[in-house]
Amino acid sequence: MTIRRRKLTRRLRRELRNRANRRLSSLHVERLEERQLLATGPQLIAIQPNRGDLLLEGQVRTEAPRELVFRFQESANIDPSTLPEGDTASRYDSIQVWRSGQDGEFEVAHARTDFGTNGAVVVQFLAQQVGQGGNFVELTFTQATEAQAPPVAVDVVGKQITLELNPARAVTAQTVVDAINAHPSASSLVQASVVAGIPTTNIAGVPVEDYSPVRLHAANAANATTDFGYNGVLSVEFAAVTPGPDGNGTRVVLEGEDLGPDRAAPRISVDGKTVRITMNTNTSATTTVADLVAAVNSDPVASGVVEVRVPVGDQTLPIGTRGGRTLVLIGGDDERVVPGFVGLGRSDREVTMRFREALVDDLYLINVFGTGPAPLLDTAGNPFQDGSDFTRFFTLDLGPQVLSVVPQPVERMADGSLVQARNQIDVYFNSDPLDPALATDPRFYRLIFTAETATNQDDVVFFPDQVDYDPQTGIASLSFAAPLEQLVDPVTGRRGAPGTYRLRIGTDEALPVAPKVVDVDGALNVEPGSSFETALALDQGLWTAGSVLNVFGDSRWFDEGEQFQITDTQGNRGLFEFDTGFVVTVPAAGGDGSQGGILDGETFTIGDGTSSVTFEFDSDGSTDPANTPIPFS
Repeated sequence: MTIRRRKLTRRLRRELRNRANRRLSSLHVERLEERQLLATGPQLIAIQPNRGDLLLEGQVRTEAPRELVFRFQESANIDPSTLPEGDTASRYDSIQVWRSGQDGEFEVAHARTDFGTNGAVVVQFLAQQVGQGGNFVELTFTQATEAQAPPVAVDVVGKQITLELNPARAVTAQTVVDAINAHPSASSLVQASVVAGIPTTNIAGVPVEDYSPVRLHAANAANATTDFGYNGVLSVEFAAVTPGPDGNGTRVVLEGEDLGPDRAAPRISVDGKTVRITMNTNTSATTTVADLVAAVNSDPVASGVVEVRVPVGDQTLPIGTRGGRTLVLIGGDDERVVPGFVGLGRSDREVTMRFREALVDDLYLINVFGTGPAPLLDTAGNPFQDGSDFTRFFTLDLGPQVLSVVPQPVERMADGSLVQARNQIDVYFNSDPLDPALATDPRFYRLIFTAETATNQDDVVFFPDQVDYDPQTGIASLSFAAPLEQLVDPVTGRRGAPGTYRLRIGTDEALPVAPKVVDVDGALNVEPGSSFETALALDQGLWTAGSVLNVFGDSRWFDEGEQFQITDTQGNRGLFEFDTGFVVTVPAAGGDGSQGGILDGETFTIGDGTSSVTFEFDSDGSTDPANTPIPFS
């Protein structure tokens, strides 16, 4: 006993001593902050239209951008292979621009499921993100029995939502809906709702393999649905692969034919936007829903036109004898804005997108994807914004625009004859409302006869006698006193003639003053002085108020930094300085073209994706008028 007590005492003392030592040592150990260097992908800093002010969320702009410049953080190195290809469009492009198609709304991805209950209940999932980004959301259902666990456990990673159903508890369709909508991350991706059937339908006993996973799809895709005459217990959905209006009008022709007892798979043929599906009516091998889905989605041609899903019903149901129906896919309203050029800008942290056509009045959506099959990446493979997406809305309100002009329109009369209104011009405006008083004011419509010259000194201006404007059609009809080629200016008596006319619309300002060229040394025979007192007075019979002074010359006439001063009659002075623009440097440039030099008449062309300019080296003053000369000596 004593010995044992002594051993226990020694053991206790040793433990107390060890504890004290640990306390002392802990006084000398400082726990440092854990730091970890994380690899981050490109982060979008700003979007600039036309390299001007920033494009803000919800902004209403009155000037259509010709280009958008996407600026990323300084350390970003954008991988150009992950940028969209200019002049083409793929639904997986990493940067996309859409417009609403004048309805002011954008479509969202969606999905439905009956949880394998054959239509007893139907739940719909709508993406919270508008546009194509919602197509990448997926819901995966699993089962695990645990008495103490909740009926539905929700977990979210990126755009993947995992729902674990607990058969030990009552799991209904409404329970799943409530669990998703109450989960902060899941509800930020989808909105769930019961759209048909009984919400309290128990789904715990149905194998999840019968309906999982559920993938959202068909954002802005034309689609059509049929139940093949099964009165709502079956729903087969066909969606166009091409999003937007281009998918509208796609036709799915479903017909039946005896294909023999040895094949249940339907026969498929594709002609443009028409997919013809011939199902087997043979009682020994009748085509089922599953046969149709597998055949269409695996066909290399048909799957590029439509995709098929079965959100509701039993896929083993026979449908071979239920043909004789044609589905026309509709609903793709949003329009993709296809750029003319997309590429790196002045650095690899800048992406420039130039539009091939002028943007029109509409609501616009910009998508930059860090998720999906083809996200925007940097050269190290890191996704945009660490695997998240970016959206920005803006509106263009450009005011009234002229869509087309029809001179001397032709009208079909009641008797079928055609009559040309030779004294009339029809102007077609867009849908923006015009002030009727201004729209019918002849001063805002000037018909200018150019006399087939490039100068305005011999132009003849005619005004319509009457303007009729129809606000419903947006057409303004201009009526002149005589056929256009026979018009006479009542003030000057000058006549028009067959030839080129220019119609000026939208301003009642006077035409610009004709240019005046003055040969100071020749015509005036004077030498401009070097001081204000001896300077040549430009208002002494040479120019009138409102004239524009242009100084023409190149590097052979003026030096970089050379300055000149202009003083008006009130003594106000303006200092001007010549500044060299873009500089082309040619190493060892010899006039004979030797040693890598250049020759007179050599050209090169620079393009920006939408237009191009040809430059020509010039040493003798003679160049092609279509080229831009670059003087050298």
